[in-house]
Amino acid sequence: MRRGKEDAKEGARILLSNPFNNYQASIYLNSHFMPKLTYPFTSACFNTKQYDNIESTILPTAIAKMGFNRTWPLALRYGSHQFGGLGIRKLETEAMIKKIQGLQFLMETLILLD
Repeated sequence: MRRGKEDAKEGARILLSNPFNNYQASIYLNSHFMPKLTYPFTSACFNTKQYDNIESTILPTAIAKMGFNRTWPLALRYGSHQFGGLGIRKLETEAMIKKIQGLQFLMETLILLD
């Protein structure tokens, strides 16, 4: 939990200290920051409140840097672009995807070993 919070603070610092435009901030969030943050979640077990705590460190900064109001409604934060949302991926959902991918990899490896 502490590592995730520290990574989120570092990501927020990077977003604030670099002269990213709106598009570049979105690219940084989706292509660099989220993979770095979600990588260790394959073996982590957090509850919803803990995921929300980590997200609350980075999301207001990221949303403001992307050119939107930092109090953007939750439903629109995670909604699709075609429906007026920002298209940000929810951290808890990404962690579950990582866990499922880890299980699939283990099952495929066991089948190949037989």
